[in-house]
Amino acid sequence: MATKVQTSSLLKEVKEVDVMSVGKIYTVFGALTGLIIGVIYGLMFLFMGLVGTGSGNPAGAASGFFFILLGVFFLIGMPLLGALGGFIGGLIRGVIYNWAAGKWGGIRVKLN
Repeated sequence: MATKVQTSSLLKEVKEVDVMSVGKIYTVFGALTGLIIGVIYGLMFLFMGLVGTGSGNPAGAASGFFFILLGVFFLIGMPLLGALGGFIGGLIRGVIYNWAAGKWGGIRVKLN
């Protein structure tokens, strides 16, 4: 049985988006993704660094210290880099959407 698609007068076409607002939303998504990845990898590297520094071997202590620094970088740097990448990606997506919506029509949404 085929379903019939109804077009209602309640459906409005989004012809253009504010590029900065899309960038802001993607900044939040990127920061949250970076936070999740940063916590996972940061804790893993911190644990590896603590194991290396406690080995009693000078080479192990040096590599352990490196892994601790790497873990701290992941905990702090990944949310920041994710936010930056999300903002730039959101700007690009907003520009592409505005171009495509002008050429082929925008997304139709139901507004209450």
